Amino acid sequence: SLASSIIVNGGKNHASPDTDLPSTHLHTMVNNRLGHSKSRLGCIRCKKRHVKCDEKRPCSSCVKHEVLCSLVSTTASLQDPERGSSGSPRTREQPSIQQTKFIRIRNLIQSLSGEIDLLDEDKNITSQTKDDSICHEQYLQDLRLMHHFTISAALTVADDHSLREAWQITIPELSFSCDGLRHDILAFSALHRGHLFPKEKELWSAAAQRHLDAAAVTQIRSSSRGTIEDADCYFVHTLLKFSIETYRIAQSPQPVNLSNVLLSFTPLQELRSILLSDVGQGLGKGALASLFDTGIEHLPPLSEELELTSQLSQLEKLCRGDTGLKVTVEVSKVCLAALEILDMTCRSMVTPLKNRGVIWCWPFFFPSDFLHLLSSGEPFSCVLLVHYAALVRVMEDDFWYCQGWSSKICSLVGRILLDPWKVWIEWPLKCVEQGIDIRYIHKV
Repeated sequence: SLASSIIVNGGKNHASPDTDLPSTHLHTMVNNRLGHSKSRLGCIRCKKRHVKCDEKRPCSSCVKHEVLCSLVSTTASLQDPERGSSGSPRTREQPSIQQTKFIRIRNLIQSLSGEIDLLDEDKNITSQTKDDSICHEQYLQDLRLMHHFTISAALTVADDHSLREAWQITIPELSFSCDGLRHDILAFSALHRGHLFPKEKELWSAAAQRHLDAAAVTQIRSSSRGTIEDADCYFVHTLLKFSIETYRIAQSPQPVNLSNVLLSFTPLQELRSILLSDVGQGLGKGALASLFDTGIEHLPPLSEELELTSQLSQLEKLCRGDTGLKVTVEVSKVCLAALEILDMTCRSMVTPLKNRGVIWCWPFFFPSDFLHLLSSGEPFSCVLLVHYAALVRVMEDDFWYCQGWSSKICSLVGRILLDPWKVWIEWPLKCVEQGIDIRYIHKV
């Protein structure tokens, strides 16, 4: 740096650069910057410090102080180091290297963001493709199930030729305008395929459950004020629901309880209470009118030579209190009505009829109060239930969905019935265990 001598004498300053300073004068040596011309293109830091900027890129002053020079800044986002920022502006690297690294990192982040977006897009496409594939598989599966119902499963509930058109053609057509009924049909068909092909049972059981879940959230009009088509749909829905619940009891790996039985009987009771008044005006004249031609209006009495006749007679005495076991008046009244329906059902099973589905007349027609007796485990109602199970056993070879149902019922009643009553179920238990057809056993 340059030195300047300032001589103080009498309040006036005299500069003597060419001569030595006299010893008699007080003098002081002070270092100071020389003036310089303004730099209009200098960096921001030099301007703030009021020093000359050599305008290099970066300038020498910024290099000396190891700070970022504004002359090499390429983005407006870089902040002035004097103002401070979230990160320290100082670095031991050269500013040009720092700028290069910044650009490389920025480009890398942008590249990675693009790749992540592509990965997310691929993931969404893959997920959508997977969903489409599942929907396509289920669609094909449902087509197979509907086809199976029309050519096979429907025939298991329509053993007479006059009923086949209703189950194979009319009912599937009804399901196209009723989602709930369509799910019922596909569930029933899936269970039937699982029954026919045991190795595929798990697959078809899952398909059946899928449709049962869908049917559960689909309301089928049950009001008798609906159209004839609504009544037809509800009627078939109830029959299929009853058949499916019966199948669940028959196939249950665990012992069943009375609530399971009530769950299967309740739909039939609801159907009777809602639609019975419409049989002559609605259902009986609709597309499914043939299903109501049961032929049970004029049945002959049972032969006195049959053991079944004797057993029903003994049950009547028990119900009237003639055997020593006490039965309340209310229970006697309800159970006598249920016994009368059981007798009618037995007579319909002995007489050759075109519709073997009349086996289910008993849970359809017995009094609703009888269901309450069963729910409480009332002894005489349980005795009647076992006798009915012996009658169902006769038809299990014809109805795949109830195979094993009678054994489950006998096991259930055998667990809950006490000794004074157990003697009354010995005969039906024997018939079920040995597979005896109770319709044709003659008295010894």
